[in-house]
Amino acid sequence: TVFTPLEYGCVGMSEEEALEAYGEDKLEIYHTQYSPLEWAPPSMEFPPRKTRDTARCFCKVICLRQPTDDDDDEERREGEDGERILGIHVVGDNAGEIIQGFALGMRLGATKRDLDALVGVHPTGGEALTTMTVTKRSGQALQDKGC
Repeated sequence: TVFTPLEYGCVGMSEEEALEAYGEDKLEIYHTQYSPLEWAPPSMEFPPRKTRDTARCFCKVICLRQPTDDDDDEERREGEDGERILGIHVVGDNAGEIIQGFALGMRLGATKRDLDALVGVHPTGGEALTTMTVTKRSGQALQDKGC
């Protein structure tokens, strides 16, 4: 975790490391952006930061894609019950606290399906990791979400 005014926290592989290790065709990269609830009421900050009108937090989950029937890659076969998570990245308030909890899940072999089944605590930044549906491969634009 990097403790800067807008924190950065990560666990596992970076996108670049995953691309080098597995290749683009074997990865699915989910991403989202959101605005924390704490940024909404202007009276919450003294003095208010003008950058928060346009700033967004960002989450990325890097997964090993589901194997196809003709795929003989043993490592991908092991994660057949869901896309195995290779890395999680968060840029936003409390990123270190968010990553700390998800690091345990990764260590225990969490998949994207596990994240989807997780009930996110509302309203928190960590909730964004449980509702991700847009992938880089899809080419869909990221929609700003609130938490």
